[in-house]
Amino acid sequence: MKIPRDAMEDGYLLWRQLGLGTLQRVRPSTHAGHPPAVLLCQPKYPHNVGGAVRNCVAYGIRQCWITGDRVRIDDTTERLPREERMKSYGGVSLIQAPPENGFHVLNCFANANATPVCVEFSQAAESLLEFEHPPDPVYVFGPEDGDVPQGMRRACHRFVRIPTAICLNLATAVATVLYDRMAKGRGLVPRPLYVGPSS
Repeated sequence: MKIPRDAMEDGYLLWRQLGLGTLQRVRPSTHAGHPPAVLLCQPKYPHNVGGAVRNCVAYGIRQCWITGDRVRIDDTTERLPREERMKSYGGVSLIQAPPENGFHVLNCFANANATPVCVEFSQAAESLLEFEHPPDPVYVFGPEDGDVPQGMRRACHRFVRIPTAICLNLATAVATVLYDRMAKGRGLVPRPLYVGPSS
């Protein structure tokens, strides 16, 4: 199904991962943000969005938002990788925000007492090693070929960097932050490993 460009103008495209996926238009006033969540600013590659969705599933994050129109949730042109459209991913909503037009996507989290956390490759940001994750985060990531937009950074309350020698792939950065959140006791409690019967 081809998504007309004007469909992006007056509402969100919400793809609930149900088998091959179904698309629904959801107006901003009817779709609220629920932290913890991941927000990808103007991502460039569908495979990185798919990887971010997979990470959300793995770490118990229920919403993954994307801005811009470089990656479109469109079943005919730029499909997410097959494994990111499996039925087991039905617990994560992938929500595409419309073009800005003066509307700020973080406003969707205004009633949720959320804490926007900008993840950026900057020495001025807190190191992830010492970072204390808030209980209600919205992790904001920039695109593969740029930084978190200035207007989005101004709306963030916390700033964190992953202390690596070079910047990471977008999906890898999402996985690193969400794993750190879990390891520090703020996220999903991992399932215990199966131990077989003793011999």
